Amino acid sequence: MESNVIQFVMCDFTNPVHVEHFLELQRAYMTDPMGDVAPHSPEKEETLISKLQAHQEAFQLFAKLGDAYIGLANCFYGFSTFSAKKLINIHDLVVLPDYRDLGVGRKMLEEIARIGRKQDCCKITLEVRQDNERGKHLYKSEGFKDCDPPMHFWYKSL
Repeated sequence: MESNVIQFVMCDFTNPVHVEHFLELQRAYMTDPMGDVAPHSPEKEETLISKLQAHQEAFQLFAKLGDAYIGLANCFYGFSTFSAKKLINIHDLVVLPDYRDLGVGRKMLEEIARIGRKQDCCKITLEVRQDNERGKHLYKSEGFKDCDPPMHFWYKSL
């Protein structure tokens, strides 16, 4: 394997190495200016891993460069009633700062699209912060766009 080739690996939460790298990447995302939150406590991290491991309609995709885990996408399957097919929602997408501008995010989106086509999904959805210019540029260049008519992502904390 060449060390400059980006590889994709599905996260296996029964593998301690995967758990370690998942948590490192998740922490990096949470503390990045686009995440802008404090990382989880060790107890919350343990809960996160156990709940994701039990979640049947999710997958976590690592991007690796050589032996380095450099990116993570947390994806969840949903369902489109209009298309009567599954869809993939990208909930988190992170590339470590030292590996940005190398096309890693683009390659991750391409891999998720490949997975979606293989699973006969109708679309990929994601949310992006309004001030995340880098993310919006990447997503637009990969064919993502506002809905027509435009929609807003709203939430209510419980």
